[in-house]
Amino acid sequence: AERLFEKYDNVDKLSRANSYFSEPIELATHQAWFEKKLQDTQSAIYIATIAGQPAGMIRYDIGAENAVVGILIGEDFRGKGLASHFLVDTAKKHFAVTDLPIHAYIKQENIASVKSFEKANYKKLREEVVHGFSSFIYILEK
Repeated sequence: AERLFEKYDNVDKLSRANSYFSEPIELATHQAWFEKKLQDTQSAIYIATIAGQPAGMIRYDIGAENAVVGILIGEDFRGKGLASHFLVDTAKKHFAVTDLPIHAYIKQENIASVKSFEKANYKKLREEVVHGFSSFIYILEK
């Protein structure tokens, strides 16, 4: 986990802007959250690598009726079409242990994420306001 925080102070503005909670997060707070998530049996975190370098993180939070996916692609790896591949690969792992559908919450303005999820075979379920932002909810079923 420590390797993931090497570049933490350089977290780019685009990642924060696309998050529903875009306020800056102190490193110690984020490290504590991450350590707790690693211990959470209802959370699965995958680190995607390219040539041995961390390229992205995909997290599944398991609920009673569905899982919620979140993805972050490293700044140096964006624009290469990797997100959809990471989503497909980790969805296979998710569905190997549960039949729960996966939901993705995406701000409507985040066109790159919309395209990535659609390329990964997610289907638009509905539109709704999430934390004050017009959003799309996408679903992937087994």
